[in-house]
Amino acid sequence: MQAFFDKYYGPNNGRGSVSMRFMPENVLFVADWIVLGRIPYQTLPGYDIHGMIRSTKVVLEEKPFDVFVGAHADMGTHEDVERYLSYLEALYAEVRDGMLAGKSLETLQQDIKLDEFSDLEMYNEWLPQNIEGVYKTLKEQSYFDQR
Repeated sequence: MQAFFDKYYGPNNGRGSVSMRFMPENVLFVADWIVLGRIPYQTLPGYDIHGMIRSTKVVLEEKPFDVFVGAHADMGTHEDVERYLSYLEALYAEVRDGMLAGKSLETLQQDIKLDEFSDLEMYNEWLPQNIEGVYKTLKEQSYFDQR
């Protein structure tokens, strides 16, 4: 008998997200906030970077899944989701630390490379935009430009 369970992981891509685990195959499906094989979309419109990190950590702390299926991205494994989390955390840390050091958005976009993720699709096109998305979030929600 096929069963599925859905779960809300909190804000991550907007305020509502879709996630389901299909049993007995142990397939986890997540729409939009975990994307494998590429970096997140452009300037992260509608994304909550803090929620993306938090939600992805929760997914990884749960019972391991055998297959991960993401909307708009590649299928993968638990290790692929771990790597995705590593990208989010590295991106966030680089932007945060640069802002705390007083760097402008333009300087951050020039300085931050994250070469260990350069194999991901849209890396060259969207990395500067991902940096902008995190920068704007930290500026608007956490007032990092005033510290």
